[in-house]
Amino acid sequence: MKKVIAVAVVAVLVVGSSAVGQIQQAENWNLVLTNDMNLSGGPITALTIQGIGTLDGQALGINPDQNGDPGIVAAEGVATALFQTGFVDTGGAATHLVQGLSITGGTLNGQTQVVSDLSGPAREQQSVNLLGTQNITKGIGSNATVDGLNLAGFGMGQVMENNCAEGGQLSLILGGQFSCIDGAAQSVAVVGTTMAAQIVQVQSANTPPAPQP
Repeated sequence: MKKVIAVAVVAVLVVGSSAVGQIQQAENWNLVLTNDMNLSGGPITALTIQGIGTLDGQALGINPDQNGDPGIVAAEGVATALFQTGFVDTGGAATHLVQGLSITGGTLNGQTQVVSDLSGPAREQQSVNLLGTQNITKGIGSNATVDGLNLAGFGMGQVMENNCAEGGQLSLILGGQFSCIDGAAQSVAVVGTTMAAQIVQVQSANTPPAPQP
């Protein structure tokens, strides 16, 4: 009798461990470029150039699972490039250039995936926020030229598959922003611009309901 009980316990443990195969993945990002140029007196010429890029990916599979059935796979990746330039040329008039450019993980904090084995639930979600701002001014005084450029490229994607479902998501954002003041002596000018984009994607597949007798 003791041997029978022991075998039953082992069988329960094996079944339990084979049913919890699951892939969980997450990625998040926060990229920011800022530029602030404040000049007066002169003559003065100033130039800034900066950029940043990222490339990240991850993939994971369980194949076959512990029952020998087809496995589960999940992969996700992101690629980003930000570029920013600022230029000021003044003979003495006060000038001010402020730029901001950012890409963040959005309301869902980037990308997440949860994919269970067999026909278990599968879910993936991704989000991103892009924000670009430019504010330039020229005060009274001499001739002055002020300009700023923001460029952004972003892409993210996900794929997943199990016995219940397969799916994928892809998002792309391309943004460009340019502001310029070319002011004559004694002129006053103010320019402000903003560009913004937001993407949110969610996919979910649950285990099919059991057939009714």
